[in-house]
Amino acid sequence: DRYGIDNADKILKIFINKLDNFFKKNSFNDILIGRYGGGNFLVLIKGKQRELNHLLRVFSSELKNIGINHIEIKIKFSMIELSYDKDVDNIFLC
Repeated sequence: DRYGIDNADKILKIFINKLDNFFKKNSFNDILIGRYGGGNFLVLIKGKQRELNHLLRVFSSELKNIGINHIEIKIKFSMIELSYDKDVDNIFLC
């Protein structure tokens, strides 16, 4: 709200590109990023929780130091670990 909707959308797009490039630079090429609402995003990535926590802290620190377009960026992350059956035949449909 502080910088206007158009600027906010531009910043969010730049943020997602930076996040995607950061993970690719760190050998995570198959990730899915989706906007959940407002400035909230879901990132689906396969990896070890400890390594991902470390990478997210590094990314957050780097972005905090440089910002985006002279705008300070504050990032909060939450992580959920999950497992699933990769065999499509085991999926129950109602």
